[in-house]
Amino acid sequence: MINRLDALVSRLVQVLAAVGLCGLILQALAIVVDVLFRWLMNSPLLGMEDVNGLLIVVIVASFFPAVLHDRGNISIDVVGRLFGARGAEILNAFAHLVTLGFFVILAWQLFRYTVDIQGRFTQILELPVQPMWWIATGIITLCVPIQLLVFIVHLRGAITGEIRSDGHFEPLA
Repeated sequence: MINRLDALVSRLVQVLAAVGLCGLILQALAIVVDVLFRWLMNSPLLGMEDVNGLLIVVIVASFFPAVLHDRGNISIDVVGRLFGARGAEILNAFAHLVTLGFFVILAWQLFRYTVDIQGRFTQILELPVQPMWWIATGIITLCVPIQLLVFIVHLRGAITGEIRSDGHFEPLA
């Protein structure tokens, strides 16, 4: 069951990261066009700062689920190697538990912030700020169950000894 859930989550985070990548590419192209307009016509695109400020929040948030699911965060395995494969997995499970706690707090604080910015608008185009923050908050909140799954997988590996550091199940040597 965990393997099927993991495969479903894997597809979901890949789609979300792909949407974020497309957003990043579109933002980069818009910046290039803005720079060209400034250089060639001495006329920047009106409101680019506003749009960039709103987009980057969602773009950055869209990559977090994939990083968490694919265990792309930084880890230091030196100490874990001293305790053997199972000891390393216990340390990994603990680290993923701490990361889970961090994302619970982050999601809660983003929720509070997003509620507080009701009625705020960008300076130039006067676009509402809150909708993009709701999207980013939703994506970060999605990180909580994803990280919970990662923690469960590593906890299972710590208990049974059947997981590698990349998250695939196999007996530890």
